[in-house]
Amino acid sequence: MIAPPTAIMNALNRAGGHHIRVKFGKDRVRFLGPDGAVEVPGRVVPLRDGDAIPVSAHNHGSIFAIVQFDLEPLRSAVSDAGAHGILELHLVRSLGADPNWEAYVVNEGGERVPLQVKAVMEPERDIVGRYRAATLNAMLSLRTQKYLGLMFTGSPESPTLYADWRELDIGVDVEFLMRPLS
Repeated sequence: MIAPPTAIMNALNRAGGHHIRVKFGKDRVRFLGPDGAVEVPGRVVPLRDGDAIPVSAHNHGSIFAIVQFDLEPLRSAVSDAGAHGILELHLVRSLGADPNWEAYVVNEGGERVPLQVKAVMEPERDIVGRYRAATLNAMLSLRTQKYLGLMFTGSPESPTLYADWRELDIGVDVEFLMRPLS
């Protein structure tokens, strides 16, 4: 949906509440909430395969990759690093006839722990970022579902991690931004 952001924000506020349904029309979007229905004129643009999903992560930089991680191997690797540890997160293209993306973390002892991932929006090149294990652990402790999607923003040389999701069972919205260590 392409519409003025302030019109969308005002419509969401006027519809009220946390449980707002969104209905798209050809030239408008309708927000249905506990306080009523509000329409915003705009243009609906359907996504096709290959379209970039988001353009930016709330002004934290352009998104250059989106990766879905299987949460348990990632959580295990992070917790093994300890509260004061630093981890390197690697996302690299595998070698071979049918290259895919592989991910692993490297702990301070140099141990390489493979992760299960699916690249939703593939980066143009390999990514390596260094992060505090305690901060990663705090983020992962909030996620209850099996998978976690991470967006990489900024630049591949200094990848910022961005994640946002909703925990439906407890009704909490989570937004998490983690800049890499130098």
